[in-house]
Amino acid sequence: MISQALAGYYQKRGRSLDAKLDAAVKQLDRGKITPAVNQLEAFLRQLDALVRSERLDAPEIAVLRAQGVQLIQAVSS
Repeated sequence: MISQALAGYYQKRGRSLDAKLDAAVKQLDRGKITPAVNQLEAFLRQLDALVRSERLDAPEIAVLRAQGVQLIQAVSS
């Protein structure tokens, strides 16, 4: 379940997160693994920045972050 803080952030600024994921999907569709991984890593860095800036708590993004890491591992192997 998405927390209220994450939902609130996402409504205001989630487009940047979406853009990174969309770009990763497009790269994967083209068979370009390295650029896709780069986009996914940018997504993870943005999530980490949100925690560092105290806009979100680590537990709030833990599932998203874990899924991003799993996706990188899946496409990299």
